[in-house]
Amino acid sequence: LGVLVGMPIASIWYWCTDQVMVQRTLATREEPVAKRGTVFAGWLKITPMFTMVLPGLIAAALFPDEIAKDSNQAYVLLVIHVLPAGWIGVMVAVILCSFMASLASCFNSSSTLVTMDLYRRAYPDASEESMVWVGRLATVVMAVLSFLWVPVIDQTSSQLFLYIQSVSMIWAGPVAVVFLAAVCSERVTDSSVKISAGVGVTMGVVFWLMQNVYYKEMGQSELGDFIRNFNFLLYAIFSAVVTGVILVICVAVEELLSGMQRAAPDDETKPLSARLTRCLYANWAAGTLILTVAILTAIFA
Repeated sequence: LGVLVGMPIASIWYWCTDQVMVQRTLATREEPVAKRGTVFAGWLKITPMFTMVLPGLIAAALFPDEIAKDSNQAYVLLVIHVLPAGWIGVMVAVILCSFMASLASCFNSSSTLVTMDLYRRAYPDASEESMVWVGRLATVVMAVLSFLWVPVIDQTSSQLFLYIQSVSMIWAGPVAVVFLAAVCSERVTDSSVKISAGVGVTMGVVFWLMQNVYYKEMGQSELGDFIRNFNFLLYAIFSAVVTGVILVICVAVEELLSGMQRAAPDDETKPLSARLTRCLYANWAAGTLILTVAILTAIFA
């Protein structure tokens, strides 16, 4: 179930909304070129089967004892013990280039989001020079935070790939749901997306912290064992369903309030409950917090 349903949810987030992937598509001037590039990138995604999985199987067959101790050393063992001496330097250069390209994409995406979506909206009249400096500062901050996060990675999972997938499941379900809803329906509004996605991401953060950071504090209990053993792909399905339900409710409430406002334009003639509901819905941050607490209380009560 996790592979059949949870993996497509993660794929929708990664291929359709992840800034690292989308920024190349947005850089094109013609839509057909962007579509052809996306299809070609999808075909290239087949190659990791041969560049990542197959070398791991070969390393497990050649060095079973070392792999049993630390599976993250598979590629390093192959490079050191299998490749000729001259090719080791070439492989190291290739790995470093790959790291630099990946980090450059991530830092560029982060600085773009901070500069264009946050700073430029807060300061519409900002000059190009100031936005460049803000982007550079955001890149430095992201690099420092990355270094500070390394101990957390070391404590959460012994396999780096599983750690990356589990972290992405925090927001994969909510982002995929609101993206599909916005594409398929014009009734989805900004406020409904903020509330539903905010609740979904907040629940994901709480679940990830409980599963990877605070699992020792929960002790040997049914709830603790359930959370520790709950697969992250299954959680992607759960978070997508919860986000979808909240999104539908928010859209329905907003349409109801809009109809009530058109029917009774005078605020004093409206029922007290309608005014309170509209006030709460207008403040999406408060709505997100209250809905998240309510859902978590219902789950863990």
